[in-house]
Amino acid sequence: MDAATKQRMVKNACWGNVLLGIWLVISPLALTYSHMETAMWNDIVVGVAVCLVALARATGIFKQAKQIGFDWANVILGIWLIISPFALGVSYIPRLMWNNVIVGIVVAGFALSNALSASTSETTENSRRMENSRATG
Repeated sequence: MDAATKQRMVKNACWGNVLLGIWLVISPLALTYSHMETAMWNDIVVGVAVCLVALARATGIFKQAKQIGFDWANVILGIWLIISPFALGVSYIPRLMWNNVIVGIVVAGFALSNALSASTSETTENSRRMENSRATG
């Protein structure tokens, strides 16, 4: 896979997480669990965090070396979404539980895909540098 295709896939996954973050913010109203304040605020705060982290990654506002940290932050947020209904004691509400579990899996999946892609690119780049230094040295 060429670099342009890989970069496009990374950006698409980031924008997917931006949309999922927005969904998390509006889901307490859309799925009518806004009366469950703990769950509602959990989804709003995590949704804003997922959205901001994915936006930072998608726009590349920081150096490449720091980009992979954004991916791992969203992996952690995705894992939290998966376990949060159980940790917060609201797993008895199916629409809330399944929303968080499914969105968490997708957020973590997109972010993990980006993190692994970035680490593979970094390893390939380091190998090229080593080969070039051996050839010239």
